Amino acid sequence: MASELATVFGMVGTALASLQTLSPALSGDSVTFLDVIVTADDEDLVIEAVGADGESLVQVGRVPRSAPGDAAKLALNHAIARLVSRATELAETV
Repeated sequence: MASELATVFGMVGTALASLQTLSPALSGDSVTFLDVIVTADDEDLVIEAVGADGESLVQVGRVPRSAPGDAAKLALNHAIARLVSRATELAETV
């Protein structure tokens, strides 16, 4: 049993270490984090996620430009939910 626990410990540690290297990217017209992209139009900050096909964008939400904190929370919540979903899928295949 100890070797199985050591394996779990190592896998969790590796996953957490890789998360520490993630950082958002800021380009001239967007912020990206994982598969989530935040852009601005005339009135709103638009939060989108890369679709299942890896190319299309799916709108996650819109918030007024005056509420960048809300946009950041929505983007982070969506990115983390997707990350947890992927981790769960991977765990089920092991």
